[in-house]
Amino acid sequence: MKARTRVRWCLAAWLLVGCQKQLTGTPCPCVEEHVCCPVARACYPAAECPPLELRLTEGTVSAVYGNATGGAPFTMQCAAGEAVIGMRGIGREEVYGFGLDCGKLDLALESGQFAVQVAATSMLPQLGGNTEPPGPSFTLACPAATFVTSVAGTTWLPANFGELLQTLTIGCSSAAVAPDGKLAISPPVQMLAAGVPSDVVETFSVDCPDGMVDGMSGNSGALIDAVAIHCTEASVVLR
Repeated sequence: MKARTRVRWCLAAWLLVGCQKQLTGTPCPCVEEHVCCPVARACYPAAECPPLELRLTEGTVSAVYGNATGGAPFTMQCAAGEAVIGMRGIGREEVYGFGLDCGKLDLALESGQFAVQVAATSMLPQLGGNTEPPGPSFTLACPAATFVTSVAGTTWLPANFGELLQTLTIGCSSAAVAPDGKLAISPPVQMLAAGVPSDVVETFSVDCPDGMVDGMSGNSGALIDAVAIHCTEASVVLR
């Protein structure tokens, strides 16, 4: 190799290494061995992106499905920063009663990408299901690292009763932070159902496109008279 060529090659290599070191924490685009970290929009080694926080704020409440004047009003609400990850209940063909299960949502860096992790926290008290003899119990539990983003169901009108909740179906989704810094929520990876629709009065379906389900409200007595679905809105910020 000629001396002049060797000097040019060495200078180019030195500049590349120097630039890589200088790029840490500087605006994207990034060079090799660095990634453009979401939200920060800056270059870091893949395992050194600044930590992110998932922020959940009050969202929307759906319409009330069922008999809004039956029984007594109730609200089941997960704590701040939590979402519904499943439910327990009583019923076979019909959902007589239920209680929500909540989980804390956090962001963890895995293989260069921030993904939502879920830790179970609380089981809210069950409402309804006051029948003699007691009906069979059921459990709907979302898979690991997923949370409820949709709720569907039906109501019915049994003899000698007002309109009641009949079935419930929950959709469980996962989520990760996209390159643009927004939370990308997957379509439901699993649908879990309780009850069998029959003689349906009303069919309902509620999706939380910008977040997840964090509670329900409605009316209950011996059974569940009506339900409404609560959605929280999710955003990603620097911790």
